[in-house]
Amino acid sequence: MRRWRLLPADTPLASSLGRRLLGMLAFATLVPMALLALLTDYKVSHSLGEQRDAELARHAKNYGLTLLERLGHVEDVAIRLRPELQGSRPLSLLRAGELANDSEILALARVDESGTVVDSAGPMPPLAGALAALDAATRNDLAAGRSALLLPPRSGDPVTLLVPLARGGQAARHAAIAIDPAWLWGDPDLAPVMTSYCVVAGALRLNCPAPVPATLPVAQVQAGGRGALAWTAAGQAQRAGGWTMFIGSRFSGDSWTVFAVQPAAFAVAATREFRSTFVPLALGCLLVVLIVATRQVRRISTPIRELLRGTQRLAQRDFSSQVAVGGNDEFGQLATAFNAMARRLALQFGTLQAMSRIDRAILNSVNLSDVAVNSIRCLRQIVDTDLISIGLIHPESPTRLMVQTRRRGSRGIEKLELAWPEATRAAEGGESQVDLPADYTRHLRATPGHDLRVLPILRGGSFWGVVALGDRGGQEIDADRAAMLSGVVDRLAVALSTAARDWRLHVQAHFDPLTGLPNRMHLLTLLNQHIAAARRDQQRGAVLFLDLDRFKQTNDTLGHAAGDLLLRLAAERIRLAVRESDSVARIGGDEFTVVLPRIASSRDAGQVAANLIAALARPFEIDGQKIYAGGSVGIALYPDDGVTAEELLKRADTAMYRAKDMGRGRHAFFKESMGVEVSARAALDRELRQALERREFVLHYQPVIDVASGSVVGAEALLRWQHPQRGLLGPGEFIEFAEESGLIESIGAWVLHAACEQHQRWEAQGLVLPRISVNVSNRQLRQPGFVAAVDMALMRSERDPSQLEIEVTESMVVEAGEGAMRTLAALRDAGVCVAIDDFGTGYSSFGYLRTMPAEVLKLDRTFVIDIAEDADADTIAASMIHMARTLRKTVVVEGVETDAQFDLLARHGAHRVQGYLVSRPLPAAKFEQFMREHLPVRFARALPPLRAIPRSDAPPAEAAEQALAK
Repeated sequence: MRRWRLLPADTPLASSLGRRLLGMLAFATLVPMALLALLTDYKVSHSLGEQRDAELARHAKNYGLTLLERLGHVEDVAIRLRPELQGSRPLSLLRAGELANDSEILALARVDESGTVVDSAGPMPPLAGALAALDAATRNDLAAGRSALLLPPRSGDPVTLLVPLARGGQAARHAAIAIDPAWLWGDPDLAPVMTSYCVVAGALRLNCPAPVPATLPVAQVQAGGRGALAWTAAGQAQRAGGWTMFIGSRFSGDSWTVFAVQPAAFAVAATREFRSTFVPLALGCLLVVLIVATRQVRRISTPIRELLRGTQRLAQRDFSSQVAVGGNDEFGQLATAFNAMARRLALQFGTLQAMSRIDRAILNSVNLSDVAVNSIRCLRQIVDTDLISIGLIHPESPTRLMVQTRRRGSRGIEKLELAWPEATRAAEGGESQVDLPADYTRHLRATPGHDLRVLPILRGGSFWGVVALGDRGGQEIDADRAAMLSGVVDRLAVALSTAARDWRLHVQAHFDPLTGLPNRMHLLTLLNQHIAAARRDQQRGAVLFLDLDRFKQTNDTLGHAAGDLLLRLAAERIRLAVRESDSVARIGGDEFTVVLPRIASSRDAGQVAANLIAALARPFEIDGQKIYAGGSVGIALYPDDGVTAEELLKRADTAMYRAKDMGRGRHAFFKESMGVEVSARAALDRELRQALERREFVLHYQPVIDVASGSVVGAEALLRWQHPQRGLLGPGEFIEFAEESGLIESIGAWVLHAACEQHQRWEAQGLVLPRISVNVSNRQLRQPGFVAAVDMALMRSERDPSQLEIEVTESMVVEAGEGAMRTLAALRDAGVCVAIDDFGTGYSSFGYLRTMPAEVLKLDRTFVIDIAEDADADTIAASMIHMARTLRKTVVVEGVETDAQFDLLARHGAHRVQGYLVSRPLPAAKFEQFMREHLPVRFARALPPLRAIPRSDAPPAEAAEQALAK
């Protein structure tokens, strides 16, 4: 279909750029000029109109002042002749005498109160009706001696001046002077050109020869309005100016309004004259601007259009045509630069085509061998040499060199793989010096007489291989071909570095960086492959889930570096304890998984688990110390326990927890009943978290009494769970799980704050309780901010540190290590009392207890159950109490239930007791009642004198043993 142009191709409007530029110029120049012209016309016309209206108002004012002056003149004449008017001399004589030259006075008369003419000279208008129509204000003014104007009933009739005469019994009360209208209104020929006047008083038109409408804007003029007065009368537009004559300033009567009227055509003549000159001039300026803008747009759009056509030819790979743009301005310089660029592109386009083929060969190949082959083919197009060889270092084996070589005359490419242990140091001498391995040099020298040129493949400071070129004639390579060779080498470096990065990402995504074992993601892939093979071959398999038993203790006591070393050593032992065909993975923390793809029976899986446990039970040598880690193993069988990777892993994990519950260092096979336990544990975890949110935990308090005085010296805060369905639960129902799941930290923090706040409330109520005791878990003790948390709880509850007692078990302190000892020492230094709970049931020696930062030892109830019936039990309890006192510790005995036990403990020297004999753990309200009703006398006991501790040069711990032996 043929396209028709409405405009010639060389006009500015033929291109979109020309139209935009022209539109921009029009908007930037024509529009402002047009707006300026319109604004100027409006302003000038408005100003001329206002000037003409002001002039008409001045005409009206001048005319009105003239009328006032003439009326004043007539009044002056009347005042001058007032003695004559008051006399009895006939007015005709007066008119013929003194008033002979006053032609402005048309007639003269004396009138009485009713308006009856007593004497007259000249034609007087009827006065009786006019006097009768006077309002009260005018009558008062006349009585006061002021003159009044009597207005004629018709336009053009004479105006009468009524002058009051003195009272004297005369019949005449007023003198009436009829003023000649021709004299009063003046000669129209003396008025300004094309101007006539109209005088009105209220609704009465006194003199109005001008064409005016029936209703005149008298109120607008009297209100002082400055707006233009315009109307149309007798089919002709009129403009007027008005002025109000304040008659009341000299005469009694209403104000008059004077209108100066001109034809509208005459009034706006100045505006028409201005427009007749301004409009053509403005249009001419706009036309000149449009012509200049069009020429400038053409000078801009034409070179740009030529440059656009040249660019389109370049896009079509036509580099021969040149852009013809003359001139020395920027467009001419741009055209010159464009033509130079086109010539350069013509020279480089062939190079780019070759490089693009190389890029496609590299980027489209996944195998590095294919990349090398394609690169050799591209190099043959760039340089014509006898030998082209590429040696690449594969990222997976950095000491091996993959070689691809093509010789002139050979049909194919030679491929071989060579060892190069020093590959990482090959380019240390610089890019121009690469020491190739001897095997590779012999391979390149297979055809003698070649001059070799070796180009190293470098990127980011890493060495990836070499490109070797051999030629007998020593061929020179020009700059363009050298640049292309560099491009090939650079692209090979990019391809190899990308492959290395992908390999590193693959390793990071699929292997554990610490042990080098497959991670959880890679394990799932391997396990799915093993399951598919076992399903295909109808084989049995097993998944072993292994967890180190004491890894956290090692990590906390010796540090993370020792923990990492333990994991690496454990991983090595696990690898050595299984077959080559088995898969070992680390799926997180201290958890490992072993996949046995082919087993004959479950007994095989159990034997492998036993081997793993035995291997991990041997001590590890770390930092000169022997560390015992141990391990527990859970076993899930395929297809008995699951047919998917997720099922087998989950059930092996469940079995591992069963092995830990059985005593650690064991293995357990998955059973269906374990699934119920897992569900119960999940439900307990959810309910515990909800209990924290819903504030379902409560504290009960068990009193501690002093043996000597029987008074309450403290209370131990014991945690309870007010379960919404199961009722009040003791800590045995949930504490162990809370410790395993990590919730014990949040629960313990709540217990600490709640106990301190309750102690503050009791003190405010007047209850004297010297100290409150709070149990602390191992996880809390290992927290770096535990000391700060205790300090915060004391500050919020306004407690002194001596009013708080922190209870920890001796086994907990041993497991927590040196960090726990430092934490307890910091609490002791801050003034907090530290107590060792369940003393005698852990691993403590006398030397360990001597260094432990504790002030109180709480003897476990297992030592006092049988002391009243069993002499040996009584001896052991007495020895334990004596040993604790020897170490200068305060002894508190737990679980005291009978008076006999209490008496024996008092005789053995126990300081304090707690148990059911005193009180069961009580809610806060009942504990308050116990405190108020407690009678110290019932529990007071006289303590026997204690034997002195013998002095010895041995350490305190040994001295304690000696005392205990005695």
